[in-house]
Amino acid sequence: MKLSSHQVTCVMVLLAVFGCLSESGAQDNAKGIEEESQTLHDVLDLIRVEFRLPALAGAIVTDSGVSELAAVGRRKIDDPTPVTDHDLWHLGSCTKAMTATMIATLIEDQKLSWTSTLADVFPDDATSMDEQCRGITLTQLMTHRSGLLANGPWRELGNDETPTQQRRVLLQRMTKNPPLTQPGTTYLYSNVGFALAGLMAETVTGQSWETLMRERLFTPLKMDQVGFGVAGAIDSIEQPWGHRSTWLGIGPLKALQMDNASSLGPAGTVHASLRSWAKFIALHLNPKNEIVAEDTWTHLHTPPAGTDYAMGWNVAKREWAGSKALHHSGSNTINFCVCWLAPNRKFAVIAATNTGQTNAPLALDKAASEMIKRRLKSVDP
Repeated sequence: MKLSSHQVTCVMVLLAVFGCLSESGAQDNAKGIEEESQTLHDVLDLIRVEFRLPALAGAIVTDSGVSELAAVGRRKIDDPTPVTDHDLWHLGSCTKAMTATMIATLIEDQKLSWTSTLADVFPDDATSMDEQCRGITLTQLMTHRSGLLANGPWRELGNDETPTQQRRVLLQRMTKNPPLTQPGTTYLYSNVGFALAGLMAETVTGQSWETLMRERLFTPLKMDQVGFGVAGAIDSIEQPWGHRSTWLGIGPLKALQMDNASSLGPAGTVHASLRSWAKFIALHLNPKNEIVAEDTWTHLHTPPAGTDYAMGWNVAKREWAGSKALHHSGSNTINFCVCWLAPNRKFAVIAATNTGQTNAPLALDKAASEMIKRRLKSVDP
C-alpha cells in the first residue's frame, strides 16, 4: 500500500516515541502486568486484551537464538483459529536492515562500495538525471539522506513489469527533478531511497532483489519461514490476517493482497516467523559472524556524524542496553512490528501484531518493555 506523507510522518513520530523508551521506561512502562504472571504467554495475553489486539507475538533473542517465544490471540478477529509459534508476520520497514545487510555482502565482494553513486551504477540513465541526483550515494540512500521523496507512485510503475523493472521506472521518475534537500545534508525518511538501493544491487549482479535476499541472507541464516508480501491466501485462515480500525471497531481485510507494493520491496515487504526473524536479529548481536566482516558490521550500525539513523536502524543510548540500542518498527498499515536490540548485552526483543490500529505501536512498546524487564531479571535477579 502506498504510504502518504502524513502516514510517513506518523511513523516518524512513533519512532520518536520509541526513542523515548529510557532505562526507566523499559522497566516501568508495563504497570498493568501482574507479578505472578510466570510465562511470556501470560504477559503477552494481558497486553493483547488490554489493547484489544487480534493477536500478539513476541520473543526474547540472544546471540545464540530464541530464549523465549510466545504467540497469543487469533489469526482473524471473527474466527476462533489461534495463532501459533510458527505463524508468519509482516515486517514492513524492518525489511530495511535486511536489505542493508544483504548489500553489505556485495560490498565485501567488491560489486558495490558505500560511495557508489546513482550515476556510477546507472550510466545510461545519468544524462536524464538531475545533477544533484547523479551524485547520490548508496550510503545516503540507506541512511535517509538522499533528499528523495518518502514514497513514489508505487502502483503506477507498470502492472505488467517485474518488480525490478518497476524499480527502474521509479529511478527514472524520482531522479529527473532535484531532490528535496541537498544529498548528504538532511534526514528525510525515504522508502524510495531503499528501493533504489535494492535496484543498485540488482543492476550490479543481474539478479532480482528477492533472489539476492534468499541467496545471500535467508539461506545462509537458515531462515526457512520467510517470504515477500502478504503471507497466506485469500479465503484461507492458514496465516494471520491484517486488520485495521473501522467505525465499527477492528476489522479484518478480506483483500489479503492489500500490501506495500512489490516495487517497494527493499524498503518493506518481507514477512517471517518470529523464529526466522530472530535468526536475523541474532546475527546483529554478533559482530564475529560468517556473513560480513566486523568492520562492515560497525559501518552498518554507525549513523553519519551528528545523526541517529544508521542503515536500517535507529540508534539510541539506553542504560538497560549497555549504552547503544538499535531499534526499528515496521508496518504495511494493517500489521505492525517492532524490534529493540542491545548488542553490548547480546540480547534483543521482537514483537508483532496483525493489526495496524492506532494503538498497536503502544501495545508493542509495552510488550517490548515487559520482555526487556524479563530478560534483565533473568540475568540479574
